[in-house]
Amino acid sequence: MAFWMSVKPKISTLKDSFKGLKTSAKAEGIYPSGMSRNDLHLFAKFDWHGLVDCLLPCSLFAFRLPVHAEFWMLLVLVFWLAIKMSLRAFRDKTYLYFLAVFFISISTFFRPIPISSSSDFLLVFFSFVVGVGCSRKRWMWSLWNLASMGGVAIVALNFIYEPGGVRFFSIESVSWLLPRFRLMIGEMHVNLSGYLLGSLSLIGYGLWRHNRFKARWLAFWFAAITYSLAFLSGSKASAFLPIASILFAELAWKHRKMIQEKGMLLAMAFLGIGLTFSLMLYLPNSPLSKISTNEYARSKVAQCFFYEATYSWPRFFVGNGGDTVSHFCEDRVLVISRKGRILTGLVPHAHNSYLQVFADYGIFPALLLLLVFVFSIRNSLNLIAAGDGLLGTIGFSLGLFLFFFGLFDSILLSWSINQIMTGYLLSISWPERMSTK
Repeated sequence: MAFWMSVKPKISTLKDSFKGLKTSAKAEGIYPSGMSRNDLHLFAKFDWHGLVDCLLPCSLFAFRLPVHAEFWMLLVLVFWLAIKMSLRAFRDKTYLYFLAVFFISISTFFRPIPISSSSDFLLVFFSFVVGVGCSRKRWMWSLWNLASMGGVAIVALNFIYEPGGVRFFSIESVSWLLPRFRLMIGEMHVNLSGYLLGSLSLIGYGLWRHNRFKARWLAFWFAAITYSLAFLSGSKASAFLPIASILFAELAWKHRKMIQEKGMLLAMAFLGIGLTFSLMLYLPNSPLSKISTNEYARSKVAQCFFYEATYSWPRFFVGNGGDTVSHFCEDRVLVISRKGRILTGLVPHAHNSYLQVFADYGIFPALLLLLVFVFSIRNSLNLIAAGDGLLGTIGFSLGLFLFFFGLFDSILLSWSINQIMTGYLLSISWPERMSTK
């Protein structure tokens, strides 16, 4: 007993010494293995979101496969969505519900209806969800990965020779300057290819415009290459809309102090301008519809879609279902030129994304799609007013480009890569309010 009483104070002193060493080591971040505490959390702190976004440009390599290119591309995109949603679920348990719905819906992604399917909306929705609320640092990684898609797209290009060339102008004297071919990404139509390439060019321009480091010139070359490819695709919208979007974005950035409290008003103004122009184009006997045979054809198709969408109240609210109106208008509408010659039975889609959604799924999904564009443009204008030039101008130019492009073709919901890109690019205007990284 006497021995224990003599040893006990020494044991207590030794314990206090070890406790002090442990406390000081913890404060200084020193561990017996020689690793810092931050090194032990390297896996958790690594920006896996930015690394996973490398799958988006990699998906374009599927077009080089001899068979089932669209299936393999969609498989890569679905894998990207699953990983992104799982990473978000670690921080926000709400994403567990989205993840459950995603896995239930996987089978519908690989069995699409030719023109329009509800799975199209799901891909847009899920890609929008995984992008909303990301930090600005994370978006920087993602934007560079997206800009690199323009370089990868070169590997997947196909050339279609046309003796008449790509005629953007009616002046015959300069027609020899224009190329005699059109560019396509894999099997995608020229408008779909132009849509993807045009959006990537805006990302590259924004990275060049609002960065100060030397690598910004790499973004400039990405933008130049992708815009050149978009121009050569033969899509007029992809040739002129990126330039117009950049001009409006530069005006907004220059006068950012004046738009501090006018973001919603300006967003509604752009929506009104777009819908008014579209209405003037599709009205019967409209002057714009008589400019060319193509515009006259689009007008006839739009009138058929609108008539079927508003034929009865049930159709007005819940739509006709995917492809129903497309096939009906393909069979019933014939375009006849002014000389009385039947030109074609029309391509079975509305040539307008919002009209296609209205006819297939009713007024509420169409309004929801328009509201997403309105709020995305408003958010981007608010970011510009707050001095966030990178996300603000990129989000604003992309919002304008995607919205107005959807007025000319049903491309926002066509092909899986465009569906993913539509939702993900719209979410750029919805970043995390206060970045903690």
